[in-house]
Amino acid sequence: MAAQGATLAGALLGSQVPAGWHLELAAPFTFLSLLVLSRPGRAGICAALAAALAAWLAASLPLGLGLLIATGLGVVVGLVVERLSETRREVHR
Repeated sequence: MAAQGATLAGALLGSQVPAGWHLELAAPFTFLSLLVLSRPGRAGICAALAAALAAWLAASLPLGLGLLIATGLGVVVGLVVERLSETRREVHR
């Protein structure tokens, strides 16, 4: 419900943002809000930490490639950690 409210607020108020504002942080803030709203478990936390580290290390890459790399790495790390957790649960049954 909160995500829909934020989307509605963005749609209604987005045109009020002055043209002089630099919105380079819009995409990272979008990802941050999705992370906060999802309340992640171990896999989500590992994915967020990996993505944050990758974004920091790749921040100087041109064309926003750092964000793209960070997103991809975060997804892969999250999937691997989730898969390892599922495997561990099956072994302990």
